Amino acid sequence: MIELELRGECTTNYDALKARLDKAAVDAGTTPMEKRRTSVMCFGKMGEKKVDVRCRITNGEAEVVAKIGAFHAHDRTEVCEKVSLDQMVGFAKIFAAMDFSLVKVGTRFQTHYVVDGIDVTLAKGQSGLAYVEFEKMVENKNDLEKEQKLLETLATTLGVVLWKTGDEYYTFCDRLTNEEDWAFTGSRADEQRLLDQIHTTHSDT
Repeated sequence: MIELELRGECTTNYDALKARLDKAAVDAGTTPMEKRRTSVMCFGKMGEKKVDVRCRITNGEAEVVAKIGAFHAHDRTEVCEKVSLDQMVGFAKIFAAMDFSLVKVGTRFQTHYVVDGIDVTLAKGQSGLAYVEFEKMVENKNDLEKEQKLLETLATTLGVVLWKTGDEYYTFCDRLTNEEDWAFTGSRADEQRLLDQIHTTHSDT
């Protein structure tokens, strides 16, 4: 499967955008889904390809996700496997011991919508930084251009300015990394800090 994904920042217009999406959900007769997600995010390379591996827990459900392709790309290959919480933490420790250029822990509060068959996710970090993702899984590469235009049209309709370049995306990621995420080394102290963060964020899920 190919993950077609377009993104943009919505820190200053988060409330207005959420109101638009809430109305779109009501009009479509769908129910938004609230998500709390804590991830150990590992960024590096596999041969000549960039790889983004995330060991994460969302509303109490743990999984390991690998995304292959440039980090800012809109058409990365994605592989996902559900695991137990213990396995998730174990995988995080293994990946932290490997030659990843960056391993960080972060929590995001998300609201997920489906609008015209497109997954739209509003995400806000603990610092208040916020972004929106438009996503669709595509099986056939020949359909990518057509589907991307549909995502771009929806973003325009909602008043979202999408990131056009990798530099724009990386600049925002650096802000998230510097303002609220923390480095995970796989040590016992970091493992306990991760478990404490998971418990605090997901204890009632």
